[in-house]
Amino acid sequence: MLCGINLILLRGLGREAGHWLGFDELLKTACQARMPHVKFRLSTPDIAGCGSAYTQTTPFSLRAITDSLCDSLPAKQQGEWNLLVGLSMGGMIALDMAQRHGHRVDGVVLINSSSATQAVWYRVKPKAMLHAIYSLMVPWRLREKTMLRLVSNTNNPEVENHWLEIQQQRPVARRNLLAMLLAASGFRMQQSVRARGLVISSDGDRMVSQRCSTALAEQLHWPLKRHANAGHDLPLDDPEWLAGTIARWLAESFANEQNLRWPNG
Repeated sequence: MLCGINLILLRGLGREAGHWLGFDELLKTACQARMPHVKFRLSTPDIAGCGSAYTQTTPFSLRAITDSLCDSLPAKQQGEWNLLVGLSMGGMIALDMAQRHGHRVDGVVLINSSSATQAVWYRVKPKAMLHAIYSLMVPWRLREKTMLRLVSNTNNPEVENHWLEIQQQRPVARRNLLAMLLAASGFRMQQSVRARGLVISSDGDRMVSQRCSTALAEQLHWPLKRHANAGHDLPLDDPEWLAGTIARWLAESFANEQNLRWPNG
């Protein structure tokens, strides 16, 4: 009998829990409204080199990042499921975890993610690659402003100030950013993902081609939901739409099937 779902949110390259800007609570509220009989718990772990772990050294492989992150996942109690919600590189970590630590994962939501099974110019658009290289060489304030303009299609000075404040308090070292880039570039999705899932993409993404999400959805046989104009950072550009989309998928898939276990349940 389903009694609880752990919502585990994984951010992208160089980002941390603070960059969710309240989306985590919004998602929990949306899910709770759709499934009032289920207890939802939130977890927003940071990878090595970011956020609460900013003093740590980031591994150069995504496998190593995933393995170190597994220790911070909430232990599933009887009747609980773990749902991973990953944005960009966070989606790669979620997939890798589902592939190699399937007993820890019951469901996955991918947001504007990709895999090395796709062409590199789709995974990072050429113009975005130039911005990424530029941002590695400039002072951190200019880097954060550059990346925010690249991943978001909205102009919000408060968000920019928040990003700058996060970087000032918990700086991400250039060496760790490079390690994350190399780790993400080498991630390759396999076919052996047993968890149920949902793929979400933004048509207005100026960093990653929408083709990547389409390919992932086809390979995994998961449904694909598309946002018409949001940027790469969909939780920032339209958090209400995203939270509602995930909550609706979750409720439609499982709310009336409390006695049905997920593949790993």
